[in-house]
Amino acid sequence: MFGLVGRLLQASSQRDEIGELLLPLAGAEVYAATPKAQRAEAAIATIDSLKNELRTLTGLPRSLSETEKVKREDLEPIAKMSLDDGSLIYNAAEANFDDALRVLENAW
Repeated sequence: MFGLVGRLLQASSQRDEIGELLLPLAGAEVYAATPKAQRAEAAIATIDSLKNELRTLTGLPRSLSETEKVKREDLEPIAKMSLDDGSLIYNAAEANFDDALRVLENAW
């Protein structure tokens, strides 16, 4: 599928809500021309296209690996440290080490 957002969609029960993002992202014409069942994927493809365009225009990294500052072997220690971060209490869902590591691996 389409990177991190695509992997989130695969596990998401909110396909319709994600599909509704296509309207502000791509405009009314694209939204109307896209079948409802395909809008979530089209929204993700549009987001990926915007990420790539932003990368081209600014040189900003799209992933942790593109930063060239985070090594793959750093992901587990970072996941462990994230569990001690006070901001974790503001997460909408409880997270454990495996959750944190999965987010980092998807961002890699």
